[in-house]
Amino acid sequence: MNAPITLAVDIDADASRIFEILSTTGGQRAFWTDDCDVAGERARFGFPEAPVDLEVDVTTEPDKLVRMRVTRGWPGWTGSTWEWEMGPATRSDSGAGVLFRHCGFGEGYQETDLGHTSHTWAQILDRLAAYAAGSPVHPFFHARP
Repeated sequence: MNAPITLAVDIDADASRIFEILSTTGGQRAFWTDDCDVAGERARFGFPEAPVDLEVDVTTEPDKLVRMRVTRGWPGWTGSTWEWEMGPATRSDSGAGVLFRHCGFGEGYQETDLGHTSHTWAQILDRLAAYAAGSPVHPFFHARP
């Protein structure tokens, strides 16, 4: 399945705050997974039920874009890319908009898997929006105790 996932949300925060969250370990741990390390052009994301971590190359454009390309990880995800593009809010009078995309899934990635992945990303994007707007840290995935 090679269809892309595209999601959009307006966030009650400016693009620089959103960029800082998306491009740092502390930021990613606050809304997505508390088992991660983001360091410059590389990042690692761990998940409690996953047998391996996701390893990614990171490219950024300050206050505009954070892109992550999977170099090692789960079947169907290696070679895929997800990105958060920041711009003006499109449905709100203030804040910034985030356009999220995830594309390039491998051969054999089933439509059902794509549906579950889309649903999970939507929930993660909601956590990003809440955290950026001032809610407490609340990662979607927690490391094993």
